[in-house]
Amino acid sequence: MTVKIVTAGVDGVIVYAAVDGLEQAHQQVCGWQHTLEQAAPAWLQDSVVSYRSLYLQYDVQRVDHLFVRHWLMQHCVGTETTPAANAPPPKVHTLPVCYSLPDDHDRARIAEHHGISEQQVIDRHCQQEYRVYALGFAPGFAFLGEVEPGLAMPRLPTPRQRVPAGAVAIADRQTAIYPTQSPGGWNIIGRCPVTLFNAGRNPPALLRVGDTVRFKAITADDFERLWSERGNHD
Repeated sequence: MTVKIVTAGVDGVIVYAAVDGLEQAHQQVCGWQHTLEQAAPAWLQDSVVSYRSLYLQYDVQRVDHLFVRHWLMQHCVGTETTPAANAPPPKVHTLPVCYSLPDDHDRARIAEHHGISEQQVIDRHCQQEYRVYALGFAPGFAFLGEVEPGLAMPRLPTPRQRVPAGAVAIADRQTAIYPTQSPGGWNIIGRCPVTLFNAGRNPPALLRVGDTVRFKAITADDFERLWSERGNHD
């Protein structure tokens, strides 16, 4: 594969990974972002990593898309070195999840769909390490992947109007935690008492792109204690 750079609006470009495999592609685009952050060109206004791509927003008063393309090929995506090797190591998070609360709506349905027990749903969800591939939808909402095929589920046909803060859910081969109460169409299997987004914290989001996450099952009593310590009953 070769590097693909496409125009995105009047002040942006998207660079697509030049390798196969989701994990390798994501490491590559994270490395490109790190190279950009280290170089800190004056024309760069923002950069956002997703699964296989890197979006750049530039200052149209300084440069145009042709200049940005040339700069990227000369200093970043066109080099023979692997920028991911120079990136800081990702943080590893172990997050507690209670899988036995009344609002864990969809665990039984997932178990029935795959012909397994509810305990197997929990065990499979906890036994894997997930990468933060992207942030979006809501502040602090991290798209984690990939769940094993034996847990994958399509989104709900009709999203719920209210999903509680901390809800742990699955959609397709992704899993995530809802940072705050919001609408949502993912399949809920548990709740996490950890605060994922706090505007007064630096950085405000607990999880960052490239970090890894493991889930640890806790009891309902542990959840209630940790939730009360959180001090935010949203």
